[in-house]
Amino acid sequence: MQTTKKITAIQLFILLFFLLGPAAPFAGDVSLKDKKVLVVMSYHPEYAWQQEIRKGIKSVLSGARIKYFNMDTKRDFAGGPARAKEAFALYQQFQPDVVIAADDNAQSMFVVPYLKDKVKTPVIFCGVNCDAATYGYPATNVTGVIEKSHWMEGLNFLQTIVPEIQTISVLYDDTPSNRSNIARIKQEMEEYPVRIVEFVTVNSMTELKKIIPALEKKADAILMLALAGIHDMNGNPMEGSDAHPIASRLCNKPTLGSSMWHVKNGILCAVAKTGQEQGDLAARMAFDILNGKSIQDTPITWNKNGRRMINMTTAKKLGIKLNPSVITATEIVFSKQHR
Repeated sequence: MQTTKKITAIQLFILLFFLLGPAAPFAGDVSLKDKKVLVVMSYHPEYAWQQEIRKGIKSVLSGARIKYFNMDTKRDFAGGPARAKEAFALYQQFQPDVVIAADDNAQSMFVVPYLKDKVKTPVIFCGVNCDAATYGYPATNVTGVIEKSHWMEGLNFLQTIVPEIQTISVLYDDTPSNRSNIARIKQEMEEYPVRIVEFVTVNSMTELKKIIPALEKKADAILMLALAGIHDMNGNPMEGSDAHPIASRLCNKPTLGSSMWHVKNGILCAVAKTGQEQGDLAARMAFDILNGKSIQDTPITWNKNGRRMINMTTAKKLGIKLNPSVITATEIVFSKQHR
């Protein structure tokens, strides 16, 4: 009898699912037909974070006509204003029903000078590290999604993996996004379970090779922010997927990141935020507005979800023996170069 009841319950669930359908049928929805969406992205198409955001947008707005514009400011920050001018020309030509602007440089260089309070087109931002008020958000035609990294949760997780950790250094590339991240860390750091001993910027691989041994003499671990854009030995800007594996190989102490790409590229662990959540949330806002919801009734929000991740290749290299409780509900990854 117990087996019969279980099967009946499952069958009932399946029947209800097919009768009622999913709660939010975004992709391919008829209400997106003939709708145009312009997505202006701060960086370049190969940048992993940006690829995640695109996936999130596409999963919700695939029924609309979407145009993407890449400002490339990770590799060419100085060229950003000129690229923003090109983005505005595309906006005028395309006449989108809604604009999605991803990451901080798209706000300061594109939305604020050209769109905020100047046009009627609704604008949804995402991936913004700064306080929204920095850009005058919300505005008459702007709302969106703040990007929050889970540093507090990440540090607690790091201490669960290596309980002896009491101090940490923060290493980062000096970019606008990272400066915003550092400002937020400094606001929160008194509540952290470890003491931050120093903040150190790095601009090149040459500097990185000198800095990491010095940091490891002062702290038990390193909190590593995005390194995309630091220069290689030939002076060319690097992808984060190239810089982080080198940095992780140089480190002989535990490292903490903030995204899944950090961990996949060799950082020991993170409670990871995802670009896909940023894109998904922004696209859901756009979807609602395209279907008649007022932008004034669409408040600014932020990402909520975090994924516990450990790089097992790095843990093995550091001689860390993982307690079974650490592995539970944690995504395990391996560095590609060591597979």
